[in-house]
Amino acid sequence: MMKKWFSSIIIILIFCFIQAGNLSGQSFSIEQYTDQAKYWEKDIQKLKYRDLTETDPDSAILFVGSSSIRLWSTIKEDMHPYPVIQRGYGGAKFSDVAWYAKDLIYPHQFRALVIFVANDITGAPDDKSPETIVKLFEYIVETVHQKFPEKPIFLIEITPTQSRWDVWPQIQAANRALQAFCESRPDLYFIETAETFLTEDGLPDSSCFVEDCLHLNQKGYQRWADLIKTSLKQNLLVLTKSNLNTISDQIIKKLRSNALWLHGSVGLTLIQYVEKDYASNGMHLETGINFRRKYMVFSVGLNANIIDELSTYTFYGTCGYSTHSSWMETTISGGLALTGLDNLYPGIIIRVHTMAHMPQFIGIGPSITLHANPEVLYLSFSLSLSLGAWNW
Repeated sequence: MMKKWFSSIIIILIFCFIQAGNLSGQSFSIEQYTDQAKYWEKDIQKLKYRDLTETDPDSAILFVGSSSIRLWSTIKEDMHPYPVIQRGYGGAKFSDVAWYAKDLIYPHQFRALVIFVANDITGAPDDKSPETIVKLFEYIVETVHQKFPEKPIFLIEITPTQSRWDVWPQIQAANRALQAFCESRPDLYFIETAETFLTEDGLPDSSCFVEDCLHLNQKGYQRWADLIKTSLKQNLLVLTKSNLNTISDQIIKKLRSNALWLHGSVGLTLIQYVEKDYASNGMHLETGINFRRKYMVFSVGLNANIIDELSTYTFYGTCGYSTHSSWMETTISGGLALTGLDNLYPGIIIRVHTMAHMPQFIGIGPSITLHANPEVLYLSFSLSLSLGAWNW
């Protein structure tokens, strides 16, 4: 009876592993924004026609976004010496740009992508939350990197304006969330602009805007250009004598995709001794060290399962996939294990681990471990405490 029950648990766990793997690969769904996005179909078609009739250098900076990009009539002069590709359309939201990301970006070869979108929080009933905006931006990033892996993406901070001053606190929250996301990922750069467009009194500088108090005038665009060019110069890696010192900055930025942590776990083990046809349960103890580079995680560790007089210890090494944010980490990994019982037995191990690291150097969360070899099969449910550094 115990053996049949244990086998059922194993089948359920394997199904969970498969589902977890499927979920980790899913992108943010934008189907709910289909109708809104289709409103801009004619504008997108006009931009696609320009793609067929215009030729741009591969070293160009691609600008994508809303009307502030579209109306920038002096962009080529203001961004000199950087060549530019201008692909903006009026009223764009992050949901629209996410929907049309392939149409807007895939036709081009470019050195870097610059995005500015400022219409998701306007004081309307359907304003998006900061969390939704970040998800949409993440969808854009993943879409870009499907074709252009590790291509640098620069996000311009949403500008404080008099016309939307009533919702500036909500816009600030979105800006902070977007900045945190950019700082947690390699090849993402957040261009801070808000302070430049505020007066000493903390109000929008009207001298930088046209009459609608929303769009920039030439003075405003010049300020924008200066900030954008400064960020490009600091972060684009070019091996010339004049900017060789930017290499160290680039390396530091890329290291933000790394994580290193030590974990200790305690929990419950369900175990099946194959040869003895004996099932039982007991305590699971584990410690290990983990290193993440981008989305790949490598771990080594030791665990012990204390079960009556038949306790085991296991050395393991695994590698796997991690989906992570600035404060959450979920890892699915598998590898090889060497278990000591009355002898040493090689086997396989599969682990699913989720944790929140709050504050930055402390993490806590549950994990599930499945281990099998010719002598023993065990399933462990445990709670892990981790100490380390994430996104450095």
